[in-house]
Amino acid sequence: MKNFSNFFQAINKGPTNVDTTPLGSNTTETTDFSNIGGYIKGSLGSNNTTSGMNFINAGRTAFIYGIISNWYLLVVIPAMTITYNVFKALQDHGILDMLYNEVKGSLDILVKTSMECPQKITDIGEFLNCLGW
Repeated sequence: MKNFSNFFQAINKGPTNVDTTPLGSNTTETTDFSNIGGYIKGSLGSNNTTSGMNFINAGRTAFIYGIISNWYLLVVIPAMTITYNVFKALQDHGILDMLYNEVKGSLDILVKTSMECPQKITDIGEFLNCLGW
């Protein structure tokens, strides 16, 4: 019990040298508790008024993280599940394959057109004919 009372005295009084020897030990050793974490030091008696805000902000931060994690569970995971099921159904019915083939064919035409038609741009009629209009 001696060690705990010294510990709490060090927190309340600020930076002091406190005897932290284990019970039954013959050695005497002092420890400086001046570098205790910012939340404890700032909230329990530091003269710096801004460091006490860390303890208050910790509750607000936990609250915001709680809201974000609830939002993630309630919105993002079901949305990803629904999206997966929709695309799985589209693939099962062959709609995705049909769209893929259509886009691939259009891109092949675009590549061929971009290779053949730029030389004909000086004559607008021939250029439009090359484009297929």
